[in-house]
Amino acid sequence: LQKDNKALKKPMDIFQDKLTENEIQKEQQEASDQLERKEEDEDQDKQDENLKNAKKKQKNAAQKMKDLSQKMQQSSQVGGGEQMQEDSEMLRQILDNLLVFSFDQEELMNHFNGIEINHNKYASFLRKQGDLRAHFSHIDDSLFALSLRQPKLSENINKEITEVYFNIDKALDLLAENQLYQGVSNQQFAITAANNLADFLSDIMDNMEEQLNPSNGKGKGDMQLPDIIMSQEQLNKMMEKGLQKQGSEGEPKEGKGEPKEGEGQQSGQEGKNGKQGEGENGALYEIYKEQQRLRQALQERMSKEGQGASSSDLLNKMEDVEMDLLNKGFTNETLKKMLALKHQLLKLESAAFQQGQDSKREAETNSHDFFNRSVNQIPTAKQYFKTTEILNRQTLPLRQVYKKRVQTYFKQEDDQF
Repeated sequence: LQKDNKALKKPMDIFQDKLTENEIQKEQQEASDQLERKEEDEDQDKQDENLKNAKKKQKNAAQKMKDLSQKMQQSSQVGGGEQMQEDSEMLRQILDNLLVFSFDQEELMNHFNGIEINHNKYASFLRKQGDLRAHFSHIDDSLFALSLRQPKLSENINKEITEVYFNIDKALDLLAENQLYQGVSNQQFAITAANNLADFLSDIMDNMEEQLNPSNGKGKGDMQLPDIIMSQEQLNKMMEKGLQKQGSEGEPKEGKGEPKEGEGQQSGQEGKNGKQGEGENGALYEIYKEQQRLRQALQERMSKEGQGASSSDLLNKMEDVEMDLLNKGFTNETLKKMLALKHQLLKLESAAFQQGQDSKREAETNSHDFFNRSVNQIPTAKQYFKTTEILNRQTLPLRQVYKKRVQTYFKQEDDQF
């Protein structure tokens, strides 16, 4: 590990416990000595004793290796968390710059796509393309610096970066040679490669943030909204099973009238024999605890995101379901409320998703008609070929030596015909 670390361009600070390492080596050496003695001794009892001692030393060495590994892992997590936080912020800045480049490149491509080669701003647009290439080179440098610390930034990123460079350079060459439409095509390929790179970096940044803030699934405020929705769906299924089990024991089924006010607790707790079994009470209590856990997780998450006011109604409904579970037990009314909770959570997820959308790249169905903007040269060419070309034989104001050369030239041409 130390050897590989020293081979890095920027070696990491690796935790090292010299005392434990020396003890491990000592245990291993003693185990090796015991095995050698076993081979040398002819007495079977001594061989067994040496083998037993060797196993003991090997076991001690293995345990110390495990302890050392845990110490190194804890040290790596402490230092790695701080570094990952810095890398995540740096990657977010790189991603923002890459999006700016992509939008600017798209805008420039649209400019080129709407002009001809004789446009008065053609040269300024061409210089803008060179500036965008320099902008992307800064993004490339930042990614290279980050890749020295994050091994995830490797093959796929290098591939897309190469594509961007190749297409921008090709577009510059073609546009400089007045090959407008071919250059615009390469600009489009450069935008595609930049967008692919941005998508890949976005996934890496999401993974970093998940590692920094893992969802432990225990409802202590770290649950994501999709996890809460999934857990709510599981609770609804548990509630349905409880109702079906209760119905099979003599409870009135759905469609035969809802329980009247004041009878909910009795209808929810009385079974075939007038009392609900301990198993049903235990299942009901588990549903109640899980529902309470989901409400607390949602409340903490909404407070962190600053959406406490918008979700207060949903939290009140979840609390109302908890009270129904305690007071009424397994009832169709409570199940309907729980199903409504899932619907409200899905609406909340959709609103949160739309909140982070950007309309700059919103896909739209094409409703425009496009026409060829190139000038039709065929009528002019036909008119030209119908005329008779007349050779201008006027005397040119030349010096005498050049006049003789002209006369000699035309004389040679006349002799050939």
